Amino acid sequence: MNERYIIVEGSEKNVMMDNGVQCFEFRARIPYYEGVPLSQIAFVKIALDNQPVNVEDIRLVAKTDEVFTLEATTALNFFWEYGEGLRMRVMKGGLPKGSHRLDVEIGISVIYAQKGFGTKSWSFFEI
Repeated sequence: MNERYIIVEGSEKNVMMDNGVQCFEFRARIPYYEGVPLSQIAFVKIALDNQPVNVEDIRLVAKTDEVFTLEATTALNFFWEYGEGLRMRVMKGGLPKGSHRLDVEIGISVIYAQKGFGTKSWSFFEI
């Protein structure tokens, strides 16, 4: 898969939630040739400015529903379509203004591939 295709360019931003909590958000495309339910996400690893993000602080947003990354394996009713930018949130506050680096690694489990599919991607962006 084309690593530079995974992170949707220009999607990196700070957002203010309805409850007044600020978080960092970006969109990622699936590293697989077709859509899958969120339950097939084996893992999502994120690093901001070379600092790993705890998996407990990562949320996936399918349409309007937020799913904890650790609960994705039970999210059978949510689908990640090919080409769709799935929103991923880091719930540790927003990033300060300036230049930043985002690294993401996504793994997808599929029944016919024992090791699954996945990729690493990165982007440099400004807040």
